[in-house]
Amino acid sequence: MYKIYLKNIKEVIEKRQEADPIHESNYLSAILKNKRIELKQTLSEITENICSEAFLSKVERNLMSPKNEKVALLCERLDLDYYKLINLETNNRIENLLYNFYDKNYDLINEMDDNTCDGVFIAQDEIIKSYKYLINKEYKKLHFCIIGLDNVKECLSEIELFALILVVYEYNFTTLQYNKALEYLKLLKKANVKNYKCDLYIKEISFILNCKMENNNIEYMFEEIKKDFSLYSMTKQFGFLLYYYETFYTEYAYNYIINMGNDYIPNVYKEDYNYAVALLLTKLNKNVDAMKYIIESGYHSVRFITLYSYNLCMYCLETDGQKEFKSYKSQLISLVKICKQNSGDTYHVAFLRLMQYEMDKNSLDIICNYIKNTLLKELCDFTYPLYDNYISDRYCLLLGKLSRYKDAYLFLLQSKIHLKK
Repeated sequence: MYKIYLKNIKEVIEKRQEADPIHESNYLSAILKNKRIELKQTLSEITENICSEAFLSKVERNLMSPKNEKVALLCERLDLDYYKLINLETNNRIENLLYNFYDKNYDLINEMDDNTCDGVFIAQDEIIKSYKYLINKEYKKLHFCIIGLDNVKECLSEIELFALILVVYEYNFTTLQYNKALEYLKLLKKANVKNYKCDLYIKEISFILNCKMENNNIEYMFEEIKKDFSLYSMTKQFGFLLYYYETFYTEYAYNYIINMGNDYIPNVYKEDYNYAVALLLTKLNKNVDAMKYIIESGYHSVRFITLYSYNLCMYCLETDGQKEFKSYKSQLISLVKICKQNSGDTYHVAFLRLMQYEMDKNSLDIICNYIKNTLLKELCDFTYPLYDNYISDRYCLLLGKLSRYKDAYLFLLQSKIHLKK
């Protein structure tokens, strides 16, 4: 496990609170500083016979416009093409990056990375790369990317600095380093970003982290939600927490959420509420009840339909009721025809197709190859516990049935390494 952190970041945030906010990105400032550090040159060595150290220090801290004759001379000394760099067009893409990350539109983040510049250090591009590495769990690359960004953090605009702190928070949360994650969460709350979506996301991750650190205490969770119903807008994370209670707590959690729905949940959050109830019924292995509940709720988003297909598949494995199965499968076909999805739903769609393969009794080879070529890649990109456990267990079982014991062994070995990371 890599130690990914930012040096003296608390001091940088505190200085920002005392000074005027830096709203504009000045990518040349970061390029200059990064190049100087790369060459292991001091301020005095770079500025000799050109300008004062204070002047370069201000440029590097994004406190002065880089469009200056002295800056051109500094670039020349650092073997940088000032006139090419000053005309380089870089739109502020960090807001879009964050929105895509919040909405789990990971394909769009990968597309953003395709449009980054090669051969020159641009802070915005490096931030985009860091999110790509985080999503794909390429932690070694993320580690080196953060080192470079850490060196130029004082050059960054407020939104860029926020994005940098957030990606470090997310890494520490993902690798279960909750105390370290809490340190960065406190810094995010102090960051000078006037953005509603960012504020809401901070509330959500704060809620999730506190639940984890409270050992997923069900009463704590619901009492926090009652204080701020905007937390209920978490369409995926909240469901994960509910789904992953220990079995002996689940019936209690189910009764609690049913009572809460009768008394507290505003209409705007009813869809998320219904999804959470369906997940709990799934956890209780009440497959028929879960399917009926999904039908009665009347929602046609792909996450509901995929959950329906999962329960139908489980029901199919545990019963010989062919008449009932045909009726439920006919309902699934109808739901698929009116299914609604967005760019963040690729994993739901891929898993739904697997469930259809299973229920149509395709050959073991077809199902095994589909899992390998489609879902195992997605499994590394995005974590959905309900699907992930089924996929990994099913793939290993299929390899065994197909007498591919070496592949099964290697898969189990890789899974263990992945978990250690």
